[in-house]
Amino acid sequence: MAALVVLMFGASLGPEAALAGVVGGMITWMGDHLKITFEHKDELLKLSIGTMLATIFRAPFAGISEVFDNKHPFKLKNKARKIGLYAISTLFGIVGFLFIEQFSPEESVFALHFSTTIQWEWQALLFAPLGWLVGGIFGWIFLKIEKLTNKIAEKINGIMIKAVLAGIGIGVFGLVSPYFLFSGEHQLLPLSKEALQFSFFNLVLLGIGKAILTNFCFAFGWRGGKIFPAIFSSTAIGFAFVSLFPYTPGLLVGVVVAASLTMILGQPYLSMSLLLFLFPIQFFPVILLSSLGLGKVKNFVEAKYAETSK
Repeated sequence: MAALVVLMFGASLGPEAALAGVVGGMITWMGDHLKITFEHKDELLKLSIGTMLATIFRAPFAGISEVFDNKHPFKLKNKARKIGLYAISTLFGIVGFLFIEQFSPEESVFALHFSTTIQWEWQALLFAPLGWLVGGIFGWIFLKIEKLTNKIAEKINGIMIKAVLAGIGIGVFGLVSPYFLFSGEHQLLPLSKEALQFSFFNLVLLGIGKAILTNFCFAFGWRGGKIFPAIFSSTAIGFAFVSLFPYTPGLLVGVVVAASLTMILGQPYLSMSLLLFLFPIQFFPVILLSSLGLGKVKNFVEAKYAETSK
């Protein structure tokens, strides 16, 4: 019911939390009826959530990425077995989803594609590191907004008061632009066609505003996922960067989004596996370097900070 309210009122959140709740309920049911231990129940839950992410993003590698991103992997005998298990479950999840989708087909921006219209410009290589830095900074801003909205929410008592305030926020942002509403998945394609007609200032406001509304909704009890909104807001910032440096725009946007999403999720393999199905295949090597590089830098900084705080 909560998921229906979030979706109907246009909250800037994805469906991941609601689907994870369904998956968790099913695993609990299985555990009760099949006498699965709590340890195995946790393994199945992680496996199922990975499959769910791969399915809703139409990105098979998103399910397998859990094996590489998980710093504290659950107990299976070896990594090859885990990869095989995740791959099989992801495959069945996507096949089932595609079968059901035939009854209500829709256009999706997430698809594996090879572009033949890319105009390569050598200047893009010069500005790619700057785009990587911009993406990392925006990801850091997104996380700071998350902490700020959580602190504000902690000071307000009453679930209904929080829900109403978040609803007012949704209405106010919706009056400014419909791009602020919903998860952002279905707005990515229109944005990519119209973004270069927007000013730099408007694109920056769109990216930051989306980040604010997403974290505001989440902190104030409108439960959902942040992955779709994070991709959308990062894309808006990427187009803002491209409006200043219009050299191979798709490549520079990909660099910004890869760095930002890796900073927000803290999972470079998941980030690049999702973006493989969002950007042309030709851009993937640069996206891979951006995600892995930002992941290494983030881990290094966090380790140094942990040492100095002791």
